Amino acid sequence: KRLLQYEKLCPHLHLSVQSGSDRILAAMNRHYTRQEYLEIVKVLQAFDPLYGITTDIIAGFPGESEEDFTDSLRIIDEAGFCKVHAFKYSRRKGTKAAELKEQVDGNVKNQRSRRLMEKAEYAASLFYDKCRGACRRVLFEEKTADGLLTGYTDNYIRVYVSGAHSLLNQFSMVKLLEEYQDGMKGEIVNG
Repeated sequence: KRLLQYEKLCPHLHLSVQSGSDRILAAMNRHYTRQEYLEIVKVLQAFDPLYGITTDIIAGFPGESEEDFTDSLRIIDEAGFCKVHAFKYSRRKGTKAAELKEQVDGNVKNQRSRRLMEKAEYAASLFYDKCRGACRRVLFEEKTADGLLTGYTDNYIRVYVSGAHSLLNQFSMVKLLEEYQDGMKGEIVNG
């Protein structure tokens, strides 16, 4: 909660969960549970219902059962992430996990990774839909090949708008309109 007192921080946080399964979190030697993680998410979203939370989730950690994997899919729904980075577990020589006997089959890891990515895209769409009509502060960073300005909102949504080149490297308030490419289209409401 102390983090939220700083006005200069954007309402976006990358909060890596790794897995939605308490059993797998323990196997990964993570010192939190899914419930403790979700409590942090609730605090952030109580502060700002459109708080952008991004995360990492690994599919196929040694010993991950279908039930464990389902817990990872469920946490995406429960947390309402704006973006999920999905990774397949890859064995790294010299790590404790590489020595575990219950390695997950490569085809299973590929299939779970695809399912995670599909769920991640769906979660992003739900987040964008929730943000539709909101006005957010955007720093425009570049102009696309088709002439749109693009940048990120304070809660980490990539936004595309029509606007003058002079707005690059400037903050503007933008009304979020609809999902577009890897983010949302918007319109400038000032500047």
